Amino acid sequence: MPKVCVLFHQLFLCGLELIFLFWQAFYLSQAVSNKGCEILFTVDSSTLCRFDPMIVLNQDLLAYEANIVKKYQWGFDRLRLVSIKYIQNWALCKAKAVIFLSNYSAKI
Repeated sequence: MPKVCVLFHQLFLCGLELIFLFWQAFYLSQAVSNKGCEILFTVDSSTLCRFDPMIVLNQDLLAYEANIVKKYQWGFDRLRLVSIKYIQNWALCKAKAVIFLSNYSAKI
């Protein structure tokens, strides 16, 4: 059975999402390896972690809802949604397995 580790970083809770993404992209993979973990399970599909193998839980579909995205004018909020969509697409393609919360979310 694979070793299970829990890693948590407070940058996400402090509202420092960009720094948190940087930390994921450049440090999380090494932190997981240093803990001796064999599989990374992330509950946020907006991850830039390069650890392999990774399992992703896809919970946030807001960026995939065209009608919702169109409600936002071009600015920070719309740019954030578009960025989330591209980051999630990258993570979902990289993951060895993806868990969707519903059949609807799997089809989008």
